Amino acid sequence: MNTLNLPVLMQDAITALEQLHNAPIEMSLQVVLGVINLACQAKYNVDSEVYGIRPISLNLISIAPTGASKTTLYNELMVGINKHVENERINFRQKKEMKECEIAIYEKEKKAYINRTNNDEVTTSLNKKAQTNTFLKNLKLNIMQPNVPPLEPFPLETYDYVTSKGTVNGLIDILKTQPMVGLFSSEAGEFFNGHAFQSKSNDISRAIEMSSILTSMWDGNTIDKCTGMEKLKLYNRRVCMLFLIQESAIKDFLNTTAFSDQGFIHRLLITHTDTFTKPEIIISDELKSTTNKIRNKLQNFHDRIYDLINNPFNIKPETGFELELPIIKMSNDANILLAEYYNAYRNVKMFELEKWDGFAQRIHEMTLRIAANLAIFENNSEITEKNMIAAIELFDFYIEQRKTLTLSITPKNSSNVEDAEKVTDWIIKKKFNGTLRDLQRLGPHGYRKCDKKQRKEIIEEMQSSDKLEFYDLKGITYVKEKV
Repeated sequence: MNTLNLPVLMQDAITALEQLHNAPIEMSLQVVLGVINLACQAKYNVDSEVYGIRPISLNLISIAPTGASKTTLYNELMVGINKHVENERINFRQKKEMKECEIAIYEKEKKAYINRTNNDEVTTSLNKKAQTNTFLKNLKLNIMQPNVPPLEPFPLETYDYVTSKGTVNGLIDILKTQPMVGLFSSEAGEFFNGHAFQSKSNDISRAIEMSSILTSMWDGNTIDKCTGMEKLKLYNRRVCMLFLIQESAIKDFLNTTAFSDQGFIHRLLITHTDTFTKPEIIISDELKSTTNKIRNKLQNFHDRIYDLINNPFNIKPETGFELELPIIKMSNDANILLAEYYNAYRNVKMFELEKWDGFAQRIHEMTLRIAANLAIFENNSEITEKNMIAAIELFDFYIEQRKTLTLSITPKNSSNVEDAEKVTDWIIKKKFNGTLRDLQRLGPHGYRKCDKKQRKEIIEEMQSSDKLEFYDLKGITYVKEKV
């Protein structure tokens, strides 16, 4: 993939990950773009010129095998984000003490308001009975004093800008006290196979709830929560996603039709890579010096990310943590370029698999969001033609990645498949040639302990294998290794 049109610091970061860890572009790009998006998503909205003002949040997933240095790459690029979070952690104690004082003052004023309200009620009652000017004069202060209830302070702003354990309630709780968050993890299996995404169950309502709210957040919609215990609305929050994950941990999710129908999968930018060779470990002063030079060059990327996220959020007054974002626009050349790109693909069927068509339909907005991130990262006042060229090249890359994304099929009952493989291996190893009744009596310990229904299901799986031969003699079924 061509990276020459990307911002220079972005190119440097991708090159550094390749030089340090031999990281393929399919992984390094996702980490670099994900960190940039986390720093940028709560700084601007983007004008589409066609369908209104849009957020710039991205949902990025990189599928890679175990041992592919996912955590290492992630940690290399999170330096600027982590520096800001650490500064906020250190300052949090002082902010907490100030907030406690503010709450104490509020409680005092609230108590005084309640007392004044009660006194006003007494005053009104006595005023009707008052017969002399002297009595009214004594109550004059109470009568004329305005009785306005104090405003409860907003909660203390938090700094949980990165979280990996996503649940609906968990995300909402975070966004109650801050304007944005990134769902980030270098080992995201827990997210897609945990409490929130129960896609393996016959009842996936909880998973649909989670994907629905993530879809709504990507669209920049109001976040609603309405239960018997709590009712709230959160406006103008931002959520992005960066997950590095093994195929086995996400294939069930991507193969579940409900998530495509609901729209969440179409809002994902996915890459995938095979196992790659890691660099040799060499202990030498020369290599150490080279490594230090590479990391020093990477420092410019960290500094830019830190400057972006450290810049205060633009919060709408008297709303708590609701963002009031400026709008970045496209230059005329960039706008024309994006329109031409969209029109060229508008009536083209990009994917053989219909389940990816929803992704193809978002070609304009996905490309626009990427271009906006590149422009903001470069501190441009608008999306330039070069930003748009780079974004188009990136989206072309994502299209090719989606075209070549092949996920292994998950067996309907993976437990039966595993058990059948174990019994098959035992038959071959023991050179067994006998009846199914003999297999029940002499076979592997686990198989002997199975009930009738389990044994039937395992036999059915074994019969679908090309390793065994099942044959009948005098109405009795035998099994042996196929020759």
